[in-house]
Amino acid sequence: ARHIGAQFHQPPPPPPPAPEQLLGVEFEQVSVLPKDVVVGKGRVWVTLNLKNSGTAKWPANLSLYHIAGLNSVDKVGVPELEPGKSVKASIMFENPGKSGEFASIWRLGIYKDGSLKHVGPEIPLMFTVLEEKKQEPRQNYSERVMERAKKLQNVFPHLDFLKVLPVVNAHMSKSDDELGEMLLDLP
Repeated sequence: ARHIGAQFHQPPPPPPPAPEQLLGVEFEQVSVLPKDVVVGKGRVWVTLNLKNSGTAKWPANLSLYHIAGLNSVDKVGVPELEPGKSVKASIMFENPGKSGEFASIWRLGIYKDGSLKHVGPEIPLMFTVLEEKKQEPRQNYSERVMERAKKLQNVFPHLDFLKVLPVVNAHMSKSDDELGEMLLDLP
């Protein structure tokens, strides 16, 4: 059946997306400095690579905001960034003062109309804090060097102990066999 004079109305087009909906982000944690974080030893720097995976340029007021977990600062600014481009961002943490696994959750955001509008996924940053390695007392080390040198000198009685001792001291990490080969070359 045909409708004569009928008008068909199409629904109005959807409103254009808010600017923050055109912004996209991809991220990857790339480093933790120092490499071995030790309890109570300095600050920790976590660096991540941020990529604008959206269709709009990141605005000047875009920042990384702390959401949960360990933090030393509440926000870190990021530069304006064209779509497809990447930038590195580093976040500084005070040393937690205890060993363990630590996480901090961040997210890009824009302050708009007096409230924070989040952009993209949550960004987890993680690092491990190790117990400080106890230095072996020098006396114990020296005693071990002397014992190994005496043992090896018994294997090579023709060598003077004063020739064996510096070789052993300089190469304590080597096996007895490796040290023996080195001692064979001595006059």
